[in-house]
Amino acid sequence: MREALALLRAGWLSAASYRLNLFFSLIGLAVSLVPLYFVAQALQPVAAQSISDEGGRYFAFLAVGLAVFFFISSAVMSLPNAIGGGISSGTLEA
Repeated sequence: MREALALLRAGWLSAASYRLNLFFSLIGLAVSLVPLYFVAQALQPVAAQSISDEGGRYFAFLAVGLAVFFFISSAVMSLPNAIGGGISSGTLEA
């Protein structure tokens, strides 16, 4: 357990020290949402009937679905990636 907490702490310190990376991540998010908005507006008449029980707005439906997808994929892959990174950099010892 102590090793997992140490990896978590190292990851947090690394992420907190790179503020420009956070800025570019937010810019990337905005750049990916703008085309998604226009595609959703174009497909709204087609998808309105199918998603009427979910609120009826296709952009919101897509945005929530993508956020959940990225959250789940990040949660599933973060531990293996952290362990692999620790092994390759030599910070994780047996």
